[in-house]
Amino acid sequence: IEKGSCESWSIIKKNKKHKVWLEAMKPSFGRSSIAVEIIYLNSKLDPKLDKGLKELWEDYFADLGIKNIKFEYETST
Repeated sequence: IEKGSCESWSIIKKNKKHKVWLEAMKPSFGRSSIAVEIIYLNSKLDPKLDKGLKELWEDYFADLGIKNIKFEYETST
């Protein structure tokens, strides 16, 4: 993994070391329509921190069946 980036969700969920834990901790929302808002704080402090992070969360929530995701970036320092 490149420094300043994160693993993709597909790599994380295939890791045998984490697979059982991830499955056990996966929330169940039933038929409810869930909206998720992710607020990314201090985005100016480390501009490389979000490399791959948005995609990771999008893929994670897609696996849970959640499509209504809003990202907000806090840009003040």
